[in-house]
Amino acid sequence: SYCKPSANTYGRCCSAASPIGLGDVIFGNSINNNIAYNASKNYYDLTSTQSACVNAGSGYSLQVYADGNSYQHAICVWIDWNSDGTFASSEIVLSDSMVSAGGSASTTVNVPSGQSSGNYRMRVMGDYYYYYAYQNASWNPCQAFYGEFQDYNIRVASTSGIDVFAVSVSSPSTNSVPLNQDFDIESIAGNLGGTTID
Repeated sequence: SYCKPSANTYGRCCSAASPIGLGDVIFGNSINNNIAYNASKNYYDLTSTQSACVNAGSGYSLQVYADGNSYQHAICVWIDWNSDGTFASSEIVLSDSMVSAGGSASTTVNVPSGQSSGNYRMRVMGDYYYYYAYQNASWNPCQAFYGEFQDYNIRVASTSGIDVFAVSVSSPSTNSVPLNQDFDIESIAGNLGGTTID
């Protein structure tokens, strides 16, 4: 099972006005999340509510913002592609030890070709930059110095059939649409869960 990040080495810094942690976390077109600073909490498991559906062999944009406008940050992101319950250094998909205050780190996440369909955990960390930039601190998915962790779900789609999370049809009002009638899809964001569009 995955480690739940322990209490920060030096506590949760610093205040709602001058935080150290994560701002917006944006992955592809599916995840765009921001959690307000909480002095008593340094870890959020969002895997049941924040998910992105991806295809093996494809690339997706990832952008992570530093929280607040007061401190430089270090940002690191892991994806456990082998589902062994740990975040290895080889599974780091983004790391930047000197992100400007209010700035962001970004990359393209390339889903491995041949990656099996299923759910994979992504862990995002935002911490104070000094230890990583000047003291060569190792990226630790289980403990930060001052910052914050957030976990997300990355779902690799099946290579055959329909593999979506949810379909919302905006027009017409019913989810049962004749094949010869035009319809507008409002959003795709979950499992069909047995609902059929016919």
